[in-house]
Amino acid sequence: MSKVVTTTIEEYLEGIYRLQEKSGVARTNDIVKLLKVVPRTVTNTVERLEKEGYVTHEPYKGVKLTEKGLKIALQVVRRHRLSERLLADILHVEWDKIHDAACKLVHGITDEIDKPLEKALRHPKTCPHGNPIPTKCGGILEEKSQPLSLLNEREKGIVIKITDEKQTCCVT
Repeated sequence: MSKVVTTTIEEYLEGIYRLQEKSGVARTNDIVKLLKVVPRTVTNTVERLEKEGYVTHEPYKGVKLTEKGLKIALQVVRRHRLSERLLADILHVEWDKIHDAACKLVHGITDEIDKPLEKALRHPKTCPHGNPIPTKCGGILEEKSQPLSLLNEREKGIVIKITDEKQTCCVT
């Protein structure tokens, strides 16, 4: 019998995925800040996630997703970005409000709703912020870019995505 993946597990795995993508590893202090929970809660939850095979944790080095954890994290990221498309393209929610609203919707989207939603949205490749939507199989087609902060003064680029809520931009 397979274990039910709770909203909390999904939130942690998605957060760890985002931190791991940014820094190569998710440090527990960063998880605390991202999820706005107390350190002891993160410690307990990470121990549980490791016991269930979703992550590996090396003290003082950080947390990384296992293949099992990555699969679920990518499903959550996919549903989140499809939710953002729904909110922006169909419901016309203001661009700066779609991320937080999608965070609330994402856990209500099941596998049965995922595919019809993608079809109704005409198979978008990116969320409204320009980030790639993972495929149903977990593949990500990432466009080559670099952070805006790496451009030299007076050098030009085109903003192709906003990578996080802090409005970090990447350019081609």
